[in-house]
Amino acid sequence: MRNTKYTNIAASAFVLLLLLTTIAMAGDPNGSNTYTDDVAGMKLAVNFAWTLIGAFLVFFMQAGFAFLGAGALRVKNTVNYFAKSYMDFSIGALAYWAVGFALMFGGSKLYAGLEDGNSIIGWSGCFLSGNSYDVSTMMFWMFQVVFAATAATIVAGACAERMKLQAYLMRIPKNPI
Repeated sequence: MRNTKYTNIAASAFVLLLLLTTIAMAGDPNGSNTYTDDVAGMKLAVNFAWTLIGAFLVFFMQAGFAFLGAGALRVKNTVNYFAKSYMDFSIGALAYWAVGFALMFGGSKLYAGLEDGNSIIGWSGCFLSGNSYDVSTMMFWMFQVVFAATAATIVAGACAERMKLQAYLMRIPKNPI
């Protein structure tokens, strides 16, 4: 009985992954439609390069936070802190990819595929699928996800030497009211 449960979960996850990949095939993922004009294409290329360089620099802030925390902690807690920082970025990036980006920028009409929604909350751009499966939207997503996940890592520094990894990831209080 127990193995059947996990088999059903794995099969459901596989079907969901197949559905997501079929939904995602739209937009302009390789940028061929984006670079139609030479002058506009050159400006876009410079914009892409500069934005992605900025995103990678912010991504390296993760390592900076990790080394800062490791220098401030006792040696026995450094691996725990590194794991917290790594999991913050991993889980934070997945959650932002799934729904965070759509809630923040859906309805803003900043890039392709972000048309549905209003100025308060958006609902287009979930999983970067459909029309938001576009090279310029992905560039913007990359820039935003590194900031969102790096901001989540600040909590790891506040909880350093105070929580085990399992409790930190679940964040369930002992006595919920």
